[in-house]
Amino acid sequence: MSTKEIVKPTPESQNNHVMNALKEVKLIQAGKLPKKSARDFLKESRQR
Repeated sequence: MSTKEIVKPTPESQNNHVMNALKEVKLIQAGKLPKKSARDFLKESRQR
């Protein structure tokens, strides 16, 4: 799954948020964090 199509040019803070989310996804895929539903993930990332 490529995120390049989804991510649009955004303000710096939004960009950092996207990078953090991608890092978290990689950790989850590596089994470092428990899996979350996509809905939970979006809800959490919006709160940051």
